[in-house]
Amino acid sequence: MYRRAPHARARHHRRRPRQEGDHDDHRSGRRAGSGPPRPQLRRQCPNRCWVADFTHVATWNGGVYVAFVMDTFSRRIVGWSASTTKETRLVLDALEMALWQRDRDGFPYEQGELIHHSDAGSQYTPFALTEHLNRAGIAASIGSVGDAYDNALMESTIGLFKTELIKPGRPWKTLSQVELATAEWIDWYCHRRLHGEIGHVPPVEYEANHYMKSTKPQVTTTRFSSSPARRQHARSQGGTRRDASAPAAPTARSGHRRRPAFRSAAIADW
Repeated sequence: MYRRAPHARARHHRRRPRQEGDHDDHRSGRRAGSGPPRPQLRRQCPNRCWVADFTHVATWNGGVYVAFVMDTFSRRIVGWSASTTKETRLVLDALEMALWQRDRDGFPYEQGELIHHSDAGSQYTPFALTEHLNRAGIAASIGSVGDAYDNALMESTIGLFKTELIKPGRPWKTLSQVELATAEWIDWYCHRRLHGEIGHVPPVEYEANHYMKSTKPQVTTTRFSSSPARRQHARSQGGTRRDASAPAAPTARSGHRRRPAFRSAAIADW
């Protein structure tokens, strides 16, 4: 059987030259130049990008769906909800918990600065969710259809949820049992579980360190001028100036200096 030489095939399958604006995304299968590059989901501070998704848990009473909302900065799960139906109300409840959680912590999001990213599932595309995000000043971001890597950060967290809680705890009986176990796992995940991607610390501690560095008080010193005009102003206000040749007032304990009082800085309870 005759086969065409490799160099002959290359002449008939030449690629077009790379142009400005093209990008490579071999994981999603999109060809170069098919659209703008996907925005970076990892941010440099909290409340800039949240990713959302939900999963299914089998119980004796039927299926249970658990939705999550996670901050990509610290990988902290800021909101979640569970229900026996996978409707838009499921993901809206998780979003509402995330907003409430940030308000309770004292670090609410700023309108126009937060992105809510999810896959193209039917629960995240209806008008009710889009209108809710618009009223809250949150930008909606939806991934491409059939792309398993588009929301990989949230998918990996759901994989941990299944591996560390759902599979070892089977069989699950009711919705309330799944809700209680999920609440306990999220508390451990956010406050005690160590994450290698953020320096082997829990997400809550990682955010606390960030806020302590960004809100560290700045100590400023004021230098007073000893100009003749300032001295004249002090005399006119009734102030007195001690003569340099006059002896200093004797202290109560000669030869001893009073130690300054030590004040400990208050540590916020994160």
